[in-house]
Amino acid sequence: MAAPPTRSLPVRRTLTRSAAVILVSLPLGVLWVLFLIVPGIAMTYADARLLLRRWDWFVLASPAFYVFLASSITKVLLPLQAFLAVPAAAVEAYRQGGLGQGWRAAASLMALILVVVVGAHVVSWGAFPLEVDDERAIHIRMIPFFPWPAR
Repeated sequence: MAAPPTRSLPVRRTLTRSAAVILVSLPLGVLWVLFLIVPGIAMTYADARLLLRRWDWFVLASPAFYVFLASSITKVLLPLQAFLAVPAAAVEAYRQGGLGQGWRAAASLMALILVVVVGAHVVSWGAFPLEVDDERAIHIRMIPFFPWPAR
């Protein structure tokens, strides 16, 4: 008796295409890290150094400080989470709807994260709690964006 012929399973083809989606999104991930995560960390570090140099304990009573803190955390952690989530979301969307669906899901998620991170940068800029005026006096900002940031 001869052994029955072996056939490839459709799962293997899906996994191969899923690997291709991940390999193609790897350069996009590197660009994501270089242009979104690294500058976010650098800007947050520079803002934290500036905040510590101008430190006054009254800043803890300022709501602008907490808005600044939340936006600084957002502009660092959100792109990092997206960097880890986008390939998985693309593979899952590909399995459900095909290659076009996977790329649309990845591109939509990346665009949404990009808009949120740029918004967090703007909020962080407008909510910096310790502003310096033209006479080099340090003022504590109580309300984000009021007065309008001069820097």
